[in-house]
Amino acid sequence: KKKTISKMDFNLNIGSNLFTSLEFMFGMTIFSIILIVSLESYMAHRPPVLSWTIKAAFINNLFYGLFSWVMMIFIGITAWQSGFFTSFTTLYCHAPKNITLYYQLALYLTYLSKFWEIWDLILVILMKGKITLHFKIHHWTTASITWFALRDQVSFMLPLLLINNLLHGFVYWHFAGVSPYFIHAVVFLIPFQYAFGVSMGVLILLHRFYWKTPCDALTTFSELYGLSMFVVYAILHQLENIEKEKED
Repeated sequence: KKKTISKMDFNLNIGSNLFTSLEFMFGMTIFSIILIVSLESYMAHRPPVLSWTIKAAFINNLFYGLFSWVMMIFIGITAWQSGFFTSFTTLYCHAPKNITLYYQLALYLTYLSKFWEIWDLILVILMKGKITLHFKIHHWTTASITWFALRDQVSFMLPLLLINNLLHGFVYWHFAGVSPYFIHAVVFLIPFQYAFGVSMGVLILLHRFYWKTPCDALTTFSELYGLSMFVVYAILHQLENIEKEKED
């Protein structure tokens, strides 16, 4: 059974909250794929659109970076209030029973923000920037990973969300030109995030199939889907690095 959660002001119920239905998530994913592929085809033989996109990209990077920093702090504080940091087990395997409404709200906002990230792809294409397969696959699938993880209460979401928001804070502010030193954090955090995701995915599958002490996830599919996508991200990121080395 799902854990009993507070019903004071906000009750996170994937499938019932606004924009959380399976149909909406799946439809938005398909729509974004069609939109990006069509836009790439349209811009293939056209000059870059620079009249407004450079300023829009700067504003987007600045605000999404700020949003990521705020969300990292918000998630951390509300997770602490919910009791996630009382033990290593509650941090990655068995979530506390009384999760605060503010932590639920933080998870909901995180899910919604994954659709915001599609705007990155649109702006980069319009500016004729380079979009790798890793970049596209990652942006197309993060909403679905988050949706399944929240619906089925995949246990190691919290540390991944903290790492992801930390990474996004550095990434978006790097591209906003806030500091040239942020690139060092980005170069470290991208592979670290993927390695962490794969490691945690393997660990919870060991809990389920080897130790016979499954973690909180309500379905094996969500655990397998999350792990498989992190493996895909890690492989695509490595291939991207190899391609960059060849170009250099």
